[in-house]
Amino acid sequence: MLELIASIYLVLALIVGMISRNRGKTFLFGFFYSLILSPIIGLVIVLVSKKNKYKMINRKIKKGKVTRCPVCGTVRSSRTNICQNCHNISK
Repeated sequence: MLELIASIYLVLALIVGMISRNRGKTFLFGFFYSLILSPIIGLVIVLVSKKNKYKMINRKIKKGKVTRCPVCGTVRSSRTNICQNCHNISK
């Protein structure tokens, strides 16, 4: 029974770590807070902390979901060819 509770606790801590990573923080930030304090408190800390939009955008660029306009640097969808900011046509 104790092994089941420990494994559920660890799985919840891993889930909080993944939520933290999706919000632009490191995986370890959410994982250690939830492992040391509790998964519920770790989740609250992760959800209250500010999103790191710079890291989130860079992850999307690496995955190919968005690109930067070569002229103005505005982030845009990879599916569009026209920049909404400067109206530059590029691929």
